Formats: sequence, structure tokens, C-alpha cells
Amino acid sequence: MVLTVTADTVTEGVPFPYSGRAPAWQPLRKNTVARVWGADVYGSNIAGSRWTWSTVGQSERGLMNASSAVLVSQDSQAYALTAPALAGKKHGPVLLTPSTSISSSVQAELKRVLKPGATVCLVGGTSILSSAVASKVTSLGFTRKRLAGTSRYSTSVAVAKSMTNAPEYVFLAAGTDYHSALTAASAAGSLGTSGKATVVPNDGNTLTSSVKSYLNSLDPRDTYMIPVGSSAKYALTHTSFSNWPSTYTYYPVTASTNEGTAAALAKMWWLGPSSVALACTDSRRGGTTAASTMNVFGPLLWTDLGTLSADTKSYLVRGAASINGVAVIGGTGSVSTTALNSAGAAISASSSQWTYAPYYNGAPAATSSCSSTGSGTGAPSATLRPAAEPDLGSLKAEHRQ
Repeated sequence: MVLTVTADTVTEGVPFPYSGRAPAWQPLRKNTVARVWGADVYGSNIAGSRWTWSTVGQSERGLMNASSAVLVSQDSQAYALTAPALAGKKHGPVLLTPSTSISSSVQAELKRVLKPGATVCLVGGTSILSSAVASKVTSLGFTRKRLAGTSRYSTSVAVAKSMTNAPEYVFLAAGTDYHSALTAASAAGSLGTSGKATVVPNDGNTLTSSVKSYLNSLDPRDTYMIPVGSSAKYALTHTSFSNWPSTYTYYPVTASTNEGTAAALAKMWWLGPSSVALACTDSRRGGTTAASTMNVFGPLLWTDLGTLSADTKSYLVRGAASINGVAVIGGTGSVSTTALNSAGAAISASSSQWTYAPYYNGAPAATSSCSSTGSGTGAPSATLRPAAEPDLGSLKAEHRQ
């Protein structure tokens, strides 16, 4: 017998127990699939920020007040892989800008969401974000903070150290393939301003000296080591750490596809998220925006352009009792209408039990109606909650050096 309950009988904050099969019940509510996009991938980045963050001095229902912002180079995206984690910790958007200047749209967005004097983090050295970018941040009235190393790997360590000196969780994910790194960064950032989770990348099947040194400075008995993806798992377990015990525990998250790895990480980390972000598996910049847009509220998932990926659909169906909203980042050239419709059906009691909400440039269309994931202004609503304590038990593994 299938039990059907109404939305008001669901206790907020109680995680949905994943059982490896479809949910036994589905709340009768109108779920929402929001498409958040702009004229191009950079317009979608601004739209994502507008969908999530309030205008300074305004109280916009469902939106959050930003404390900081993170600037990354749209030309050197490898340096942006851990930025969503930093943005979750610093409570603000990730904005894409040219390496030699701050675009007018990003300047306007910084001034819209940040109070004068707020910190703007620049990820990467002057070859990634030039001194002209740094000077412009200052001239706009903000405090700049550059986080940089000599490579994408040492830069990630600088970012990690700026987030916490004593991480409880460290994600390791491929620095040469953005899929796992961005999903890991989304998870790390989900713990918010009080969180103690960081992300550093592996270089193929090895660790660079900077990342190895960072990990070696930590104690796996005090810190959960979470390799995301098969190359991260290999790199971790084939590296000798002089300061680590001879046998240590780690928690690998792997699957046969990028979409499957993202879903596996989401299942482990978020115990009943009420909202998720969906990005095209072929779009590094779209993934960066999606992870930042969803911020502390839910996972980043991947899909093919034309058809909702099977692993992602399975995750949405299994989590349908708690998931009441999907934010699709990018226009139909990133995620097709067919894939969007499939996502709506996956989280709903029937193929028609959901609402489509278009947010072009981050603002709602005049005719759109938004239910449980929005307030009419875009953005996740105040009913959304940060990630619950992750369930690492089933992933526990031991390795002897």
C-alpha cells in the first residue's frame, strides 16, 4: 500500500532515508523547476547570482544577503574548481570575469550585492587575474584578498587554508577534470560560514608537492579524507605520507560516470535536500555557476544536453520525497526542454505535478508562478536548509601505506 501525505505533514529538517529504491510516498505539492539563464554563459553566471543574493539594503523574500564575493577568471577555469567551496564559506557568489579586467556586468553585480568595504576574493595570481583586476576591486570600494600559488594546485591549497586551519573534511578530486572537483566544492561549501571542509585537486594519478604537503600536515584520524572519483582514490592510496599512521581510514566516492559520481556524492552528503542544481555535463562554466547558485542548499548534478542523464534521474526519483525544486542553470543550449521536463517529472507525484518558473537574467517572468523553491523573486526560499551531517559510514575503507 502506498501512503500519500500532504506537504504540511512533512516535518521540516527530517532527512529522507535513502533506501536504494523509489520513495514509498510523495508529498502532494506543486514542485518547481526553475530555469536560470542569461544571453550567454556569462549572462547565466550573473543570473545565478541575482537568483540567490539580495540587493544591498533590500529585504527580498527568499534571497540571502551576501557577505563577500569570489572572482575567478573566465579564461583560466582550472583555477575556479574550488571556488564554490570558498563562496559557501564566505557567503557570496562566484563571478566569472576576464583575466585582465572586470567586466561591466560583474562590476554592477558586485555593487548590487555587497556593502562598501566587503571582501572580494581573487583566486589565482596576477597571470590569472591581473593587477588591473585587483585595482578595480579597490576602486569600486571593496577590500581585495588574493589567494594564489604558483599553479592551480598550490592555489587550491591557499584557498583551503583560507577557509579553515583545522578541516574536518577534505575532499580530493581531479584537477584536470572539472566534474568531480566542482561537485566536491559544492559539497564542501554547503556547510556554510561555520563549516570546516576543503577541496584540493589531484593531478591525474598523483599528487603535486603542494597538495601532498597540505594533506601530510593533517591527521586522517581527525580529518575525514574523501577522494571523489577513481583517479583521486588512486592518487591518495598510492602516495606515502610521512606524518600519517601506517594504516589510515578514508572514504572514497566513485562511480562509472561523472553523473553517477555526482549522484553518489549527493546521496552521501545531503540527507534529504530540498533543492538541487542541474548543469550540462559539457559546461565547466555552467557547473561553476550552478554550484555557486545553489550555495549551501543542495548538490550539483550533471546531465546531458538533450536527455536527463540516467544516474541523475535515478537520484531525483529516489529523493523525490524531500526534493521540491530543481534549478536548471543555462538556456536550452545547455539543458534542453526535454531534460528539464524529465527533471520535473522525476521529483513529482506525476508528470504534471510541478511548475516551470523561468528566470531570465535571474528575474521572474511576469507570468511565472513559483511555489516551494521560490518566492516570486527567484532564489531558494527561506524554508531550505543547509546540508545535514553527512553519512560516511558505508564508504569507510582502510589503507596501509
